[in-house]
Amino acid sequence: MSKMFELLKQISQDEFLSAWREEEQGKDDPYTQTRIREHESYIGLDYYMVKLTEEGLTKLILPNHTHDNRELKKDGEFFWDVITKFLVPENIPQSCYKRIQCVRDELTKHASEYALLDTSYTLGRVYYDPRLGNPNSDAPNNKNQLYAGNFHRFAGYGTWVKEHGYQPVKVFFTEARMS
Repeated sequence: MSKMFELLKQISQDEFLSAWREEEQGKDDPYTQTRIREHESYIGLDYYMVKLTEEGLTKLILPNHTHDNRELKKDGEFFWDVITKFLVPENIPQSCYKRIQCVRDELTKHASEYALLDTSYTLGRVYYDPRLGNPNSDAPNNKNQLYAGNFHRFAGYGTWVKEHGYQPVKVFFTEARMS
């Protein structure tokens, strides 16, 4: 499929949505609940479990994100550019820090028991079409880069990777069905 990720298996839309709902259980995030409902109505998409490669990280765009008067560009910013901004805890808005730290704690727990790829742990969702991750994006659908749909999860992973080194992780990948 791509050098940015390795295909592990195809899954159904129901599996994709069920995993997302389970990940969000007990959280009160209206934005994510709206995104899940939008994805429930999508047709003509294929869903996969993939292994995100290091090249995939360099070509990953994190979605627009706003906290405490800090905002990423409307169409998002490259993964490593964002991670550089989030390496110093004092530079991270407190409302973001707790969510990023929660992901870092998950990664540390899973990585200490197994390699991340060998667990049931799945980081988040990526797409070629930026609107699947960020409906307000005007960026073009581009198969030379990936767009993340989970800012905090990928920011947590990026800061964890800077500290512990790259370890492949599973992500969900969605694209328009080939006719």
